[in-house]
Amino acid sequence: MSARIQLSLYVPEPHRRAIDVVRSKLDARQHALIPAHVTACREDEVPDWSLVSRRLQALRRVRVTLEFAEPVELPGGGVILPVSDGTDEFDALRRYVLGGFDGPVRIHRPHITLLHPRHAAGSGHVLGEVRSVTFPARIVFEQASIIEQIDGGPWRQLETYPRPQDVSGRGHR
Repeated sequence: MSARIQLSLYVPEPHRRAIDVVRSKLDARQHALIPAHVTACREDEVPDWSLVSRRLQALRRVRVTLEFAEPVELPGGGVILPVSDGTDEFDALRRYVLGGFDGPVRIHRPHITLLHPRHAAGSGHVLGEVRSVTFPARIVFEQASIIEQIDGGPWRQLETYPRPQDVSGRGHR
């Protein structure tokens, strides 16, 4: 059994629905595995997910605002919505979560994948198809999720922060 764990920011509604309509057409396989999201930390950056969980539990609020540019085709054939600028909140979240580990926190440019490069073979030039779609220019993320994929199956949420008790103050799940 192989497992992958990541920290992701799921695109909130109604933006997720609009983006996932495009993702389901361009890359049905990836769409079936995970909803529209921005990966905040990959498994190769995190030696101890329990520390990440404790750090996220200490947060009373998660707020990451990202401004997105027009879709871009990658050299491998994938298509992403890149961030145009303003990654301060995203970078701060990464530094906070990864700051307890050895070594510097590497720079990671946030984006939303519309067509994953591994699924792009034989898809032809699709950038023209998505140019006519109006994507959200600004998205505010107010939750971060530790997610897991087992044996290449669908990703599932293990924990989401802030947790319901963190927001309500009642202390129950």
